[in-house]
Amino acid sequence: ISSYPPGTLTGNTLTWTKSISAGKPFFIKVTAKVSETTTASSIVNTATVTSNINDTTPNNNTATHTIRIVAKETDPFVWKWGPEKIASGQNMKYWVSYGNMGNSEADNIFIEDTLAPNTTYISDTSGLTKTISGNKVTWNIGKISEWEWKCFELSVRVSDNAQTNTSLINNISITTPQNDKNPNNNQSQC
Repeated sequence: ISSYPPGTLTGNTLTWTKSISAGKPFFIKVTAKVSETTTASSIVNTATVTSNINDTTPNNNTATHTIRIVAKETDPFVWKWGPEKIASGQNMKYWVSYGNMGNSEADNIFIEDTLAPNTTYISDTSGLTKTISGNKVTWNIGKISEWEWKCFELSVRVSDNAQTNTSLINNISITTPQNDKNPNNNQSQC
């Protein structure tokens, strides 16, 4: 548990002593961790304010917030976009966005990009370990924290022999061995 500003912890109760001027708010940030062994379906948090001065409206001195406990879930995602047209023999830049929209850290994450025919990998700005095999580029992401989101640029070269009016279809996917609550956002094509 942590709080800002720091409070005094006794059991499960945090206490702050503060003089507050009339009309001035006092904000407190509390961070707590739910026990991994809890069997509760929800947690109720109650905050109460008291004063040694006569309070003419005591009905607003307590607030309660209920938090529903849900199963840990990962939700890795990947999106990719790039230009609508390019001439043969030119470099082309894609943008790749990936992350985890789950409430739990995702581990052992890989992104695999199958480059379009007539394109060759040049570079990327991910800073990640990658392997290149034929027209496939695979990045080892490792871990992605809950609600984490990142983006990088990918540069490829279009072959001088690429014919005009042909589509360069590029497929990218993200994988994890963990339970994925929404596998529909694990692929992207552009």
